[in-house]
Amino acid sequence: MVNKINPVNRLYRLLSQVNQTIVRVRDRQQLFDEICRIAVEDGGFRLVWIGLIDQEEKIIRPVSWAGYEDGYVQNIFVSTQNIPEGRGPAGITVATGNYVVSVDIERDPRMLPWKDAALKRGYRSLADFPLVTNGKIIGVILFYSSEVNYFDQEEIQLLQGLSKDISFALEVMEKEKQKQNALNLLQQEKKFNEQLIQASPAFFVAMDSNVKILMMNPCMLNALGYNLEEVLGRDYLTLIIPETERSKVKEIFNTLVSSQESTLNENQVLTKEGRILLVEWHGRSIVDEQGNTQYFFGVGIDITERKKSEERIKYLSYHDSLTGLFNRAYLEEEMHRLDTPRQLPLSIIMGDINGLKLVNDAFGHKQGDELLIHIAKILKESCRQEDIVARWGGDEFLILFPKTTNKSVLRVIQRIQNLCKTAENTTIPISLALGLATKETPDISLEVIIGQAEENMYRQKLNESRSIRHALITFLEESLQETTQETKEHSMRLQEMAQQMGQVLHLSFHQLIELDLLARLHDLGKIAIPQNILNKPGPLSPEEWEKVKQHPEIGYRIAQSSPDLISIGESILVHHERWDGLGYPRGIKGEEIPLNARIITIIDAYDVMVNGRPYKNPMTPEEALNELQKNAGTQFDPNLVKLFLQIIKGDQKDLG
Repeated sequence: MVNKINPVNRLYRLLSQVNQTIVRVRDRQQLFDEICRIAVEDGGFRLVWIGLIDQEEKIIRPVSWAGYEDGYVQNIFVSTQNIPEGRGPAGITVATGNYVVSVDIERDPRMLPWKDAALKRGYRSLADFPLVTNGKIIGVILFYSSEVNYFDQEEIQLLQGLSKDISFALEVMEKEKQKQNALNLLQQEKKFNEQLIQASPAFFVAMDSNVKILMMNPCMLNALGYNLEEVLGRDYLTLIIPETERSKVKEIFNTLVSSQESTLNENQVLTKEGRILLVEWHGRSIVDEQGNTQYFFGVGIDITERKKSEERIKYLSYHDSLTGLFNRAYLEEEMHRLDTPRQLPLSIIMGDINGLKLVNDAFGHKQGDELLIHIAKILKESCRQEDIVARWGGDEFLILFPKTTNKSVLRVIQRIQNLCKTAENTTIPISLALGLATKETPDISLEVIIGQAEENMYRQKLNESRSIRHALITFLEESLQETTQETKEHSMRLQEMAQQMGQVLHLSFHQLIELDLLARLHDLGKIAIPQNILNKPGPLSPEEWEKVKQHPEIGYRIAQSSPDLISIGESILVHHERWDGLGYPRGIKGEEIPLNARIITIIDAYDVMVNGRPYKNPMTPEEALNELQKNAGTQFDPNLVKLFLQIIKGDQKDLG
């Protein structure tokens, strides 16, 4: 009776010690080591070891042991496969989930692979129990005794309970580990999210259920000009939202409360300095288990500049970038929209700028652009807000007048013409050819009406072309005199001398007109040369001289822009050529140079010499004539010099 009670007391003591260890220890390896030690010291077993299943290598790998081992466990090979090393007690337990007892190792065929090593170390019997977590066998615990038939039913039941306690402890540890891992992951995610929010280039704001600010990230704080202390606890609506937007934003919060769905919206926010930003928001509410709103938060992107760009793109898609008027694309859409009976009568003005090409060639495209802008302003000022003023092409404009009679539009044309006449600070006198047509009935297409307006415009341009061209030539002559400081008297003297030369040479009436025009405008290209160079009191630098030498070519281009100047364009181009071919810009010589150009070269040189320049004293007529004679045959046509001398000296006997 004593022999039976003592082993039971021993096992209960073992169970007690193991359970205390289970409660105290939270590390799995430490738990295994403590259990093996207690089982040997308090349970009296010769050897106890714990092995865990290695799924990859398909073995049971020892992880802890205690007692007399002498290399047995360290060198043991236990498989989980159907081979002799996998059909021992441990392998059967893993395969079946049941405990296994070997009452006599020496006579147990299942122990054959390990028998000799076991007997050598005094192992005579063993009991093997599964370790299970979450319903899955993860390993085994084996108890070895030095006695045969050591494990009776009562001992097996107690050891089985011990293995279940260990399994339960492992399961708890696993769950705690999973819980800790989840907490660690949550902490990592929280830290990551906080860092993400702090570093985010987007706005982030959180509020309580009363829309008091709980958090605002640096991006939003910097954009609004606040620090965190200035916004915490403040009312979001009154601090951040402009008064005009508050009702709209309140409605968004109401939607978040009622639907508990995320929202996407745009609204204005107010910076500390009072600037307005436009922000695109993704908003959401956080509710408790009863559905009560606890928090609001929003993620926003500052779209102020994007909206400006979008508006700019939209504006440019329908407006002319230079004048700000509507462009042709917009006009064509409007014509389609307005081409309905209820818009009748629909009147159209077609306008064309007189002399734009001349301005571009004479004064540069910058001046031409300023002329276009000035005319666009006149057209806008002359029309109603509902009228559609558009740039139709390079120098053409088109205006639509819905529900407007022909008579009413004639008054608009009069306003435009008056404003053109009184315009100030313009490169050239503003002149527009204007054509009007009106669609009275639905059966006529708008394209036909536009064609009629265009035809009327060209008819007006033709009727007024002579007066317009005369005004432009007069303006060019005045601009040339102003730019070069050449006096009107100089021009008149050249005209007089040119006419004398032309009459002696028996030039035709048409040739005399061209010669007169050339006398007035031969230096036309100088209006495009900077005045500081033209009027420089001293000698020109090589760079300045090269610019001055460009004026014949510039004058030629300007002359090509006007029908009345085309005939003298070639002479303007070559009036600085020399008889010996050393002139510019083409280097032609002799009679290759047009007669009119040779005449102007002589009389211009004479008049400059006898009247002087700001940087050069005048000569006497005799000195000037001697200078002409000296350069006859090199710079000047010798025959024309001889003729000119006779005219100046009044020696008429050899003339004619």
